[in-house]
Amino acid sequence: MTLYHYRAVGRDGAVETGSLEVADEAAAVARLRAMGLLPIRLDRDAPGPAGGLMALLNTEITPKDALGTDDRIAFTRSLATLTGAGLPLDRALEMTRDLGTRRGIRAVAGRLLEAVQGGMRLADAVDRERAAFPPLYRSILRAGEAGAALESTLARLADTLEQAKRRQSELRSALIYPAFLLVTTIGSVAILLGYVVPSFQPLLADAGLEPPAVTRLVIGTGLFFERHWAVLLGSVAGLAVAARLALLVPSLRLRWHRAALHLPVLGGLWRSFETARLASLLGTLLGNGVALPAALRLLPPALGNAAFAAEVERIIPEVEAGRGLAPPLAEARILPPLALQLIQVGQESGQLTEMLTKTGEIFETEAKRGFDRALAVLTPCLTLLMGGLIALIVSSILFALFSINELAL
Repeated sequence: MTLYHYRAVGRDGAVETGSLEVADEAAAVARLRAMGLLPIRLDRDAPGPAGGLMALLNTEITPKDALGTDDRIAFTRSLATLTGAGLPLDRALEMTRDLGTRRGIRAVAGRLLEAVQGGMRLADAVDRERAAFPPLYRSILRAGEAGAALESTLARLADTLEQAKRRQSELRSALIYPAFLLVTTIGSVAILLGYVVPSFQPLLADAGLEPPAVTRLVIGTGLFFERHWAVLLGSVAGLAVAARLALLVPSLRLRWHRAALHLPVLGGLWRSFETARLASLLGTLLGNGVALPAALRLLPPALGNAAFAAEVERIIPEVEAGRGLAPPLAEARILPPLALQLIQVGQESGQLTEMLTKTGEIFETEAKRGFDRALAVLTPCLTLLMGGLIALIVSSILFALFSINELAL
């Protein structure tokens, strides 16, 4: 059994706090609903007094006008839960402000509350918080409020944000071990070449022995690293900064992103991920009442590939001219054939929104499967590379040492 500390809203709209000892979080939610309470927050461990190092680590440095991804999810989910429970919008904003655990959430909710109490619509108030909410978020919210579906729109927004956050977390988690292997490989080889290998040079010179070619190559590389490691490190850092700055130039970024889509393995993965993102976002916008041309205008900033963004911007006039969505996208040649076929079917059957959503799900699954396969191959390859490089360096030195022993005999 686990102890959970909760904050919940009662039938009268009052906030209640307390503790429950249950098996898991789902059981805690079920118990609260049986008690007639709407859970707002569940904490597994009791909050203790903050102080010392923990207080310093928990110090908030986020500007009051900005919301991080987690803050935006918490704000949206809280507002969706409260409005879905039947609370008026101003009361829901007030409770979100009072119950917010982060300064940014409290500040943004407070400003939105003042605007709504002053007679402003929520979408108009959110439009003024451009540092906290991206354009896509603001447009979906405006379409939902205009269609009198604010509660369901907020719930879908929260679900969308949580799914995106979960995908990012899964990708980061999957990359941890390969990144660790890569860093370990580079570090091990650098230590061997920079410190271990050069130490054998005087021994071989005193023996007057001409080492094997592979040994000479490894020792020369080691001496080069020992003498010029600072220049090499600076060069690598300079190239990384230069590449970063070059990608800030729109034309160079566009060229690189177009070329990257044709890379073996990685290009196909990126294309699948971007197809899933484009279809899912466009389906979400259309499902919330945003017109197709307006939805296409909102897409480019939310896409991660400049080639996809450029083609979306290019087809907007054609869509406005009445050509539909599928033919201009087919001419753009950025989407896989399956995605184009599904969009064409959805357009012809009058179910474009549903088919876009389905397309996003299909390609997200395909991209994740391809990513998992690539990682399954990358991890043993990095392991073999690390073992092979270390074996080459060590064996080259051992060959030279064996030659010295034979000479002595």
